[in-house]
Amino acid sequence: PGRRSSTSFLRMAGRIGTITMPAGRPPTAHTHSPATHRRSTPTSRASTTRPGLIIKCPLFKESWERGYKEVKILDIGGGFPAPYDNSIKPFAELAVMLNSEFDRLFPPDIEIIAEPGRFLVATAAWVVMEIVGTAYRDGKRCYYVNDGVYHTFSGIIFDHCEYPLKSFKEGNEKMCAVYGPTCDALDTITLANLLPEDLAIGDLLYSENIGAYSHASSTFFNGFPPAKVLHINK
Repeated sequence: PGRRSSTSFLRMAGRIGTITMPAGRPPTAHTHSPATHRRSTPTSRASTTRPGLIIKCPLFKESWERGYKEVKILDIGGGFPAPYDNSIKPFAELAVMLNSEFDRLFPPDIEIIAEPGRFLVATAAWVVMEIVGTAYRDGKRCYYVNDGVYHTFSGIIFDHCEYPLKSFKEGNEKMCAVYGPTCDALDTITLANLLPEDLAIGDLLYSENIGAYSHASSTFFNGFPPAKVLHINK
C-alpha cells in the first residue's frame, strides 16, 4: 500500500507540477496554478495552490528518502490577486493562508519562491484610447476606439479579464458597447459598460490597472499598430 501510495503521488504530481534539476543549481519543485494568468482572488488562489502543496509535501519526502536531499526549493507559481476592483481582497489575506500551509506541510529550511508578475505590474499602467467611430445598434450606443483585443486589451481573450472603461467627459450614462478598430467581430472590449451616451469622435476613454499581459501581447493585426507607451515619473 505504501508503494502504491507513493507511485500515485508521483503520477499526480506530474500533473500538478514538476521537479527540475538544472545543472549547477539545486533542484526546484514547481506547483503549477491554473490561476496564474487569470483574475484570481485570495480564495481562488488558495483553492488552486493548496492541492498542489498537499501533493508536493509527500513528493518532497519521497525525494529525500530516495537520496535527493538537495531538493529544497519550492516554486508556488503565480496567480496572485491584482486589485482590479473592490471585490479583490488584500494580498495579506492570501499570505496568511499560504504561510499557514507552508508551516504545516514543510520544514523551515525549505526555500519558497513565487512568480507574482500580475500582482506586481497590473497597477503600473493605464490605457487611454480615442473614439474613432460611433453608432446605435438595436438601440444601444456603440463606440469604436483605436485600441482593442488585438492590442492592449488582449487580456480579455487570453485571461478572461474585464477592464472597466471610464470617460474623461461627464454626461448622462447609459449601457454602451465598445469595440476595437479592426472590423473583426472578436474585437469586442465590452458589450455592457456605463458611459456617457453623447460622446463623439475624438473624445477619450481610459481603463485603469492594465499593466499585466497587455502591451506585451499586442499585435499589428489588420495594420493597426500597438499603443504607444509613455513613461510618467511622479
